[in-house]
Amino acid sequence: YINGSGAFTDGISMNLGSFGARVIIGGSIIGNVAAVDTQGGNTVTTSGSADLSGTFGIRLNGADNTVQHGGTITAITDGVIMSTRDTMTVSGSIYGESTGILVESQEVEANNIIDITHSGVVQGGRARVFEDTSSQTVAQSQTGAIQLQGDPGAVNTIDNAGSIIANPTSSYTDANMNTIPAPNPIAILDAVPQSTGQTPFDESLSGDTRVLNTGLIDGDIVLGGGRDVVENAGTIKGQVRMGDGEDVFAGYGGLL
Repeated sequence: YINGSGAFTDGISMNLGSFGARVIIGGSIIGNVAAVDTQGGNTVTTSGSADLSGTFGIRLNGADNTVQHGGTITAITDGVIMSTRDTMTVSGSIYGESTGILVESQEVEANNIIDITHSGVVQGGRARVFEDTSSQTVAQSQTGAIQLQGDPGAVNTIDNAGSIIANPTSSYTDANMNTIPAPNPIAILDAVPQSTGQTPFDESLSGDTRVLNTGLIDGDIVLGGGRDVVENAGTIKGQVRMGDGEDVFAGYGGLL
């Protein structure tokens, strides 16, 4: 049991000098910031008895990190933050109030891989409404259970045999008693949410996304501006919203 509950404190921190290190977790870790923070080139393994919680569950900085997650992550914002050339295998559960997994690299060589096995569950996503000073609704913003954002040309791959579940959304009533209908929950978002203006997503910060689904995706898939590919042999309970690029959807006996 590790409790990093002090201000700006991580439960476990693997700094810049720890390239090539490996940490194996089988117990409980609480972080005021992240339960586990690693700066690059390291491996994090969690067993079924591992329980990670914090503002973030696991935060991967730098590049070339590997995560094998078989435990439980519960995060106030993002369950896992990935960066550049990271590989993540999920056989446990990840929950984030904002996102389950957030890929936030802005580098062209981002090329991250998310592999969700049959027992893996990733859940997250939320919808927010922003109002100006006169209480007039000006924008809605959404995140997804998995959110991808990166430089055009980067390739991020999601191979899902488990479950990707969007948190439910609800309608909103502003100060003038105008009701904003609940938007569709988003399971995979390949764009950056906007907090101002009338465009809900910025598709310019999105690379080429590849989604192979043989499991369950519960929520919409929103594609960005790259050359995106969705191959479905499982179940998608939502819409597949194509982006601005040369996108491809292929169904192989799955349900949509």
